[in-house]
Amino acid sequence: MDYDPLDDDCQYATDLGLIVERDGKLTPANPICGEPMMRSQKTFEESKRQLSGYMGVLGCVEGWLVVFDRRKDVPWESKLF
Repeated sequence: MDYDPLDDDCQYATDLGLIVERDGKLTPANPICGEPMMRSQKTFEESKRQLSGYMGVLGCVEGWLVVFDRRKDVPWESKLF
C-alpha cells in the first residue's frame, strides 16, 4: 500500500511505535500491534462490500461509507469522516 510518510496519521502511529517502515512499506512494529490493525482493516473491507451490495440492489452508482468515531473525547464535528 502506498503511503505518504508526512501524513499525520502515519507519523502519529510511527511516533507511538505502532508501525515501522520496512523496505518502503509500513508494517506493524510487532504482532501485538498488528492484530488490532488487521481486525480494523477486515472490518473496513467488509463494510465496503456490504455498501457495494446495498448499492447494487438499489441500482446506485455512488454511495458513502460513513465511519463514526466512538471516542468520547473527540468533538462531534470531528467524529464523522
